[in-house]
Amino acid sequence: MNPLELMQLKDKALNFKESHPKFINFLRAVSRRNLAEGTIMEVSIIPPGGETLSANLKLTASDIELIRSLSELEKK
Repeated sequence: MNPLELMQLKDKALNFKESHPKFINFLRAVSRRNLAEGTIMEVSIIPPGGETLSANLKLTASDIELIRSLSELEKK
């Protein structure tokens, strides 16, 4: 990834943080808990007037590190 793409990604992340502060707070709360490999995370998407889509995944060490890194957006 080139430096310009990194800057654009940072801008998008900051815009996301401003648009969805509750989500960043959620990630922060999750990262404070004692997450362990094997924890199941479930995600649901509910479009207006559409069918709900859900998926779950078993967290790995790298997933947990990503959640903790994303939660740091709240502090910046």
